[in-house]
Formats: sequence, C-alpha cells, structure tokens
Amino acid sequence: MKIRRLIVLLPCYSLEDLSLRQKPADAEQLLAAWTVGYHPSILAAVGKVPCWTQADHPDEEPDHLDGAVVLVPRESEKRTPEAWFETAEKGGSTLIRDFTGLDDLTPRLLELLDPPEAPFLPPERVDPERVADLRALGMGYLLTELLTRQLRYMSSLDETQFDTTALCAAEAILRGDAESAAERLQAGFDLLTESREYFYPVEGLLLDLTLVARSTLGEPLRRELAGQGPMNLLLSGETLDACAQGDPETMTALQKGLADERVQVIGGEFLETPLPLMTREGTLANLRRGLETFDRLLKVRPKIFGRRRFGLAPFLPGLLKQLGFEGALHITIGEGRIPESNQSKISWDGHGQTAIEALARVPLDGSKTAPFFRLPERLGDSLDFDHASTLVFAHWPSMACRWYDLFKRIDRYSPSLGRFISVEQYFEDTVGSGQSAEYTADDYRSPYLEQAVDEGVADPISRWARYYRREAALETIRTLDFFAQVIDGERGSGKDWSDDAVALESLARTVEGRVLDPSGEPIDARKEPESVEFDDEIDGRLSVSAARLASTIAPETKGETAEETGEVGELCLNPGALTEKKVLLEGSGNGPTADVPAFGFAWIGSDATDQSEAPGHARKTDKKEKSSAGWKRLFGAKKIKQEPPLAERVVEKERTTFRLRNEFFEAAIDPITGAVRAIHDYTHRANRLAEQIAMRLPRSRRPATDDDDEAAYTVMAADRIEIDSAGPNVGRLTIEGRLVDRQTGTAVARFEKRLTARRGSRVLEMDVQITPDWMPEGNPWDSYYGVRFAWGDATADLVRDVQLAGEPTEAVRLESAHRVEIRSEKFQTTILPGGLPYHRRFGLRKMDTLLVVPGERARRFRLGIGIDLPSSSRSAMAFFGPELPVFPVVCPKSQSGVFFHFNRRNVVATRWEPTVEEDGRVSGFRVRLLETEGKTTELGIDPFRPVGSAVRTDFLGMPESEPLAVENEGVKVPLRPYEWVQIEAKWET
Repeated sequence: MKIRRLIVLLPCYSLEDLSLRQKPADAEQLLAAWTVGYHPSILAAVGKVPCWTQADHPDEEPDHLDGAVVLVPRESEKRTPEAWFETAEKGGSTLIRDFTGLDDLTPRLLELLDPPEAPFLPPERVDPERVADLRALGMGYLLTELLTRQLRYMSSLDETQFDTTALCAAEAILRGDAESAAERLQAGFDLLTESREYFYPVEGLLLDLTLVARSTLGEPLRRELAGQGPMNLLLSGETLDACAQGDPETMTALQKGLADERVQVIGGEFLETPLPLMTREGTLANLRRGLETFDRLLKVRPKIFGRRRFGLAPFLPGLLKQLGFEGALHITIGEGRIPESNQSKISWDGHGQTAIEALARVPLDGSKTAPFFRLPERLGDSLDFDHASTLVFAHWPSMACRWYDLFKRIDRYSPSLGRFISVEQYFEDTVGSGQSAEYTADDYRSPYLEQAVDEGVADPISRWARYYRREAALETIRTLDFFAQVIDGERGSGKDWSDDAVALESLARTVEGRVLDPSGEPIDARKEPESVEFDDEIDGRLSVSAARLASTIAPETKGETAEETGEVGELCLNPGALTEKKVLLEGSGNGPTADVPAFGFAWIGSDATDQSEAPGHARKTDKKEKSSAGWKRLFGAKKIKQEPPLAERVVEKERTTFRLRNEFFEAAIDPITGAVRAIHDYTHRANRLAEQIAMRLPRSRRPATDDDDEAAYTVMAADRIEIDSAGPNVGRLTIEGRLVDRQTGTAVARFEKRLTARRGSRVLEMDVQITPDWMPEGNPWDSYYGVRFAWGDATADLVRDVQLAGEPTEAVRLESAHRVEIRSEKFQTTILPGGLPYHRRFGLRKMDTLLVVPGERARRFRLGIGIDLPSSSRSAMAFFGPELPVFPVVCPKSQSGVFFHFNRRNVVATRWEPTVEEDGRVSGFRVRLLETEGKTTELGIDPFRPVGSAVRTDFLGMPESEPLAVENEGVKVPLRPYEWVQIEAKWET
C-alpha cells in the first residue's frame, strides 16, 4: 500500500494547550503514535515525517485523505466526531484506533507497506540501534516543540530542513550506510539544539540514579553497567558486600565501570537503617562501616551521601561534613515525607550551624511513561526557577521504560533537552548555587510505625525500647572500660584491650541486628523472640567491666591483718554524666545513701551516712536541690523533727487521695481511677501534669466524635491501690484495675501501674503493665493502648528529642525516644519515655505515648516524669542506664573521686575513647561532645590528670582547627548550638 501521509490526532487545538498530565496508558499511546512514523521503513515509504491535527475539529477534510493513515489515540478518539471517522474511511484513509503502544502499533503499520525496493533493507534486517536513534530524533522534536511553548516562545525550528534531514537519515539507515546515517542523525539533532538555544542558551543538567538492592544483583545490573555512561549507582555497603561475596562477575563489571569513569557510586551507610530512630553513635558507626566497605572493595569511597529509604534528619549535614562527604541527596524513594524545595540544589543547613550542598529535586520514575510525556513542563519549570536547571531520574537496573532509553539517546547526540552528567560532576559544576534551606525534625515525617504494622513486624514499639536499653548498656561498658584503661595506662600495666574492643563491637552489631535484618528491613516475629540469653550476655559483660574498674580504683592489698588491709566498704561506680544518689540495702528502704559524682565513684564504709559529692569537683548546689528545701516549703520554715512519708493515704474533707512525694514534687493519685490526678512542686501550686492509661478505641467501636474527644478513649477503674513502701528512701504505690469502654461498660483490658518516688530524684518512675482483652485495629496512629498526659498551660512549648538534641516541635506525630519536654515560663516538666519513640499530640495540652499497637507483644513498659531537671538530656541518658552492682573493697586512697568534670549541663559526652600509642601506652583521650539545648557554649573539661594539649578533629581523626585552649590543666571547648564535635587531648608529660 502506498501511504501518502501519516497523521496523528492530538487532543488539543494547538501544542500550547496540549495537556501534558496524561494517565499512563494515554501517555503511552500519544508517544507511540508520534514516534512510530520515525521507523526508517515507515518514514522512507511515506516520504515525509508524521504530521498532526486537532482531534476536536480536524483540519483535514475527510474526503481529501485518500492514502492517508490516521492514528487515533484513545484520548483523541473521545473528542473527535464519529461522523468524521466514517467520512474519512469512505474517502480512502486508514484509521488505526485500538492500539496499546509502540510494540502493537509498529507491526500494524509495517504490514500496510509495500515490500521495499533495492537497495533498501526489509524491516526485519534494519539495525535496531539505528531505528531507536531515529525514533529518539522524533521524540526530541516533539519534546523540544512542547518545551518552546512551555517557555512562552514560538518555534524557531526550520521544519523543512528538519524533515529533509530526517528522511535522508532514514534512507541511509535502510541502505545500511552507517556513516551517512550517523551524520544525518547528528544534523537533525543539531537543528533541535539550535532551536532550543534560540530561546534558552543554557544547558539543563540531567542525573540518572540507578537504585541497587540485593535482589537486583546479577544479570540486570550487569546489563545496566554495560551501557553508556554517565551512571550513578545508589547502593549501601551491605549490598556491595553481598555482591562481592555472591556475584563476582557483577563486581568485576562494577569495578571496570569505575575505572572507565562511566560509573560513580552514591551511598555511605552499611545498612539503610531507620536513621532518625537510631542512636547518634550507632548512626556514626554504621556510616564508618559503610565507608570502610566501599574503600575495601572498590578502592573508592562515595563523595556524595544518599539513601533510598526514608531516613533524613537535621543532624545529618554536620555528621556528613565530619566524615568528608562533599554533597548529599536530600531525596528518598518511597513512603515518608521530606521537605521539598523550589530549587534543585540547596545548601542544607543542619544542627551545629553546619551546611552541606544537597540535591533536593524529587526524581522522576524512569520506569513509567507518564513522566516523559510531562517532561516539557518539568523542564520548563526548572529552567524558569532553578539556579541550575536540573532533572533527576531514578529506576532499578534494566527496568527503565523505552521512553527513558530514547531520552538518553537524545543526550548522546544533542543537549537540546539537557545533558546527563555524573553526580560528582554535578556538584562541581553547580558549586555555590542554590539557596540556603534549614529544616527541623518537624519537617520530616517517617512511615516507620505504619510500615512495621503493615508488614507484620514483631514488637513495632517495644523493640525500640529494647534497642535503646541495650545500646545504653553497651555505652556504659565502653565508658567503664575507658576509665579502667586510662587509669591502667597511667600505671603502665601494658594490658592489651584489643580483644575486649572486638568483643564489644560484635555485641553492638548484634544489638543492631535485633532491630534490622541484613537488608536493612525491620525484623519479623520469626527472627526476634524475646532474647533473655542475649540480655544476660550483655549484663555479664557489664559486670566484668564494672568489676575491672572497681579493682583498678581499689587494688587488692597484700596485708594479712585487718589493720594492714584497712576497712572493707562498698564501692559505687557512676560512669554517667549525672550525679546519682545511691541507696544501699534498698530492699528494706532504710539503708544509707551516697551521692556518687558524675564520671566518678564513691566508697561507703560500714558506718556510712549520707555522702556529698567528691571534694574538689563538687558543683555548687542549687537551693532548690537541697534535700530539706522542699519539705520546708510544704510544712513551714521551722525545723522538721520528722519528715513525712514518701507514700501515704490521705483523707481530707471526707475525700480520699493517695499521695507520693519526695523533696522535689508531690503526686496525687485518684483512688477511683488510679490515674495521676496532679503533680505539684513546692514552689508553684499549679497542676503541672496529669496522667492516665487508656485505649484509643478502633473507629468501628467508638461513636462518631472529634479526633481528640474523650469518647474515643476508655476510662480507668482502680480495683486495688497498695502502699508498697512509705520510705524513708523509696516511696512506691501499686495500682491494679481495668480499662473500661465508656459506652458499654465492658472491660477491654486490665492494668497494673507501679509509681515510685526516690529520695534525691526529680523523676517520678512509672512501670505500666497492660493485659488486653481487645487488641487495637487498623492504623496504629489511631488505635492503640497508651499513656495519656495533659498539662494546664496552653502557652507551654513542647520540645522533642532529636538523638539527644532538644528541638522545639509543633508536630502532631512525634518520634522521640529519649524525652519530650513541656516548657513554660515557670517550670519544665519532662516525659522520659524510656525508648518508646512514638507520641501523638492533641491540641495544645495533651499527648499520648503509644504502648501497644497491632503486632506488639510486650505488655510491660517503663516511663518517667521529670520535674525541673537540671539537665534533661543527661537525665534521659541516665534513665536508660543499667543498674551497676556495688563492690566490697578496701577503702581506696580517696573515698570519692571524679575522672572528668564538665562545667556545663547542656553538653553530653556520647563516646569516650583512649588514645593509644604504638607501645600500648595511653597518651590521652578522645571524646565526642554534643550540645543539647541549642545554645552557644564554652565547655570546660577538667580531667583527673593534667592535659598538655588538645585539638578538635573531624570524625576521621583529621585536625580541623588551631589547638584548643588549655587552662588550669583542663580544656576549653567552644560549641555552637546543637554541635557534635570530636576532641583529642594528650596528657601533660
């Protein structure tokens, strides 16, 4: 059949009003209809490039279409009068209406053609690569014309010359003349480049991201690596390690691509952990392990940080800069919400006033058709508003759609629609461009809880409490070993500590493995039973480290008589940053107490009474903290002969109330419900906080009501309240009861709540046990068992924890495992969730801490309420900390001592490490410090041994600045708000 013309019906009046936001199937049809005519056999047979006409009122008279083939996409068919189709067919035209895409349409058109005459090749013998190149020319023509109109210009393309060039290229391809075909194709693409440069002379920048997971290793990735660059692989260290161990052929192809500079790697982490929920030191260790893996296997480490899953946080820019990264991807693929910028390139400002350049353009899915039909709109917006016009494409290996392949072919011939470059080159070419962007934790919303419930993960909440508890125990072990090592190193015993470090690292990775499987996904019920044996192993290691430090502080004496040996007492250790009041013989509640200084120890003899902090390192005691001050405010300024009990039942005006108190606060417990009705301090009589346990009923079981209405919750009914201990050192109440549905009066669960107030502690401890009859259903953020908190001051600010840094928040859904603070002008109340990370806020005065959601097996939980904590970050760390045993030892040279002293409460040490010389001698210490309250600070570190010099380094150990000031044998460290730094100090020789 002789085809005189090939006509495409488009659903528009002109290209200016062609809608680019088409459904995937419609976009596929429109692109197929446009590019099918650029097959060399079809183009040579027709003798001209395809043309188009409007579907609503076709320009062509139906009776003038003899010999024409009209392609009718579904979207156009809806708008074209049916009578026109009938008349067109009668006039001799051929209509092709029902087609799905290019693979369906091409053979149908080729069947209409007469056999080619020599020297033209038949369609089946035409080089498929050249066919794709010519189709790319047709696609480039359409996209360039649409882009011209998106930028409000008229076309400047010489269409006659373009048509002639395209036809000549088709004929050269059919003759098998590769050289002539390449020249003609290049000439056609050059015409498109000239057309685009007329209205926009700057090239757009294009980035290709190939996502790599363990499941995509093998042949799919090898095919991708065999292609032409530039290619950017986004993968984790664990995936790379799996490739090296199980797929050496792909590993060789990857190494070759890197050597040829066609391929670059993006990443950094070993595992793509739920990063915002991990500990700060755990995140650093994961990144270090990942970088070591890249360096070991590829002899190169990523310069650009990136991850596929959700997992960005405000502290990342500073951490990445400390590890030597030059840029980052401020994008993730999949669920979760991250803040979007109107710029592709930003300066990502994070905690510590540290910024890193970041790519913030959301990627287009390279496996789908619709984004490529919409490309002119995306390109137009980027050219209009970007400092550096950028488009990013993401896809799995060998899973990109045909339109992405054609789009990349355009780039090989012409930058008319942009230029593909490597990610490192992108950051080099755009250095300094883009705007500054500072995001808070509220700007990110993770999908972790919903994902865990949907995937049937075991213990979606309590697994995090176990993780933090175990991490705190491991950090305590490290600190105990550090103190022992620096003392041991001073004495020159020469003990080799390397085996201990290796064993501890193995334990740490096991702790991480209890939260994640090797692919980075949360573990399921089959892989994580409650592991008592594992916790016993950690406790055993903790006891060994504590005993070793105790023996280092108080070495065994060689005397044979009591006079030679000295008095034997009990040694209490405190490796934390918060002074502890240790209660001995706590079972009776009548034992002596001792203040054990932070980073120190205290020895208590047999005739011990209350002890104070270590001489020489004791900080000034705030008047509010004096043990008798609270009682005086409550009972008058006269001398108190007998302090009131810490727990008691009170009857006032025929109304019964249970009270729990110490020198800092008093809590009133409702005898009917068992809820904490009010918490007061002795300065302000306003109710600071109320608490109750409740189930937020599934929507199917509650009346239609507002989201925060009380009708959505059960009520508490107390069956028994017992005073377990009235003091003098520990006050404790146990409350048992039911959670009752308000509507039916049915009990949905039983509860047991144990409230503890300790002398000298500003924390009201809560141990909660729930035995459900009804389990929550559906969305875990909308149906759960939880602890409800309410406060009276609607003007109070809420502060969430971002890996120990306190950041103001207005979010409804909070992730904060260490603390949530309620701050007002008069006081500060801190909720210590004990590793329970998920909280939901209602209005200005209420918040729920989630305990049990679908899939949760734990039934016992520990929380705390802190009253005016001097350092809430340190208190939060101490709340996780393990209980250390006391050791019967001979009195050391000093009955108490401090290894290190900080003069600022808003700074915590996240890790202590000794610096060891080649001969095994401990020459000093390394410490990572975090400012937690958003304040500019100068920290003074006063160690037990004089410091000779100190310097600030990055997390790779490279010095960052001039030496730090050494004053009075200690170190002065300036810190910016929320800054996390590493300091190395050497002892004075």
